[in-house]
Amino acid sequence: ATVQVKRGLAAFDLSDATVFGGTLQAGLRIDRAGENSTAEFRVNAEQIDAGALVLSTGMRRIVPQARANLALTAKGTGADWNAVLANAEGTLAATLGEGTIVGVDMPAFLGRASEGAFFAFSDVTNGQLAISGAELKARLHNGVLRIDKSETWLSDRTISIEGIVPYMGRALALSGEIARKVAPEEERAAPDAVFFIGGGWDAPFVSPVLYFGDVN
Repeated sequence: ATVQVKRGLAAFDLSDATVFGGTLQAGLRIDRAGENSTAEFRVNAEQIDAGALVLSTGMRRIVPQARANLALTAKGTGADWNAVLANAEGTLAATLGEGTIVGVDMPAFLGRASEGAFFAFSDVTNGQLAISGAELKARLHNGVLRIDKSETWLSDRTISIEGIVPYMGRALALSGEIARKVAPEEERAAPDAVFFIGGGWDAPFVSPVLYFGDVN
């Protein structure tokens, strides 16, 4: 690791580290100009234990048990860290390998979704979900994480989610669907469930959505 500090500038670079069973490279640069500072942050992690990473953040509701790759870049300006995070711009990309996600009961989720009434996500967390992999691509913009693509692959289904996560307010506004996998030559069937996830990080709710078919 290297550290550089001089008038108006502080930079920290971690060129090679072992953490959560994988490797990590990271960097932080703070450039002060007037009353505000510009902070740039980057991190690249490979083959880390995703469950250990999630638990280290204090999250307990959904814990993946798989190896993960993660790439994050962010840049913001402000007088303090909250201000920097509130206007940060950047990108996030992550992949999960084969494993399980503890805290998701798929049969219970599909059963509650089929009833058509909204329900608390905590009602369907007593289970675990076997996955063959997952991928996430998102952008940071003014305190909001915008998920452009999030797919989780099961043996027979794909879970797709997109939407926004205003991380400064710890809120959720996501839409998703659970659909069965089909061969390229087969016609796409109606998804098993279409839903909206809202509320807060600590108490999300799920609202089923009527499916009217694909619109061309």
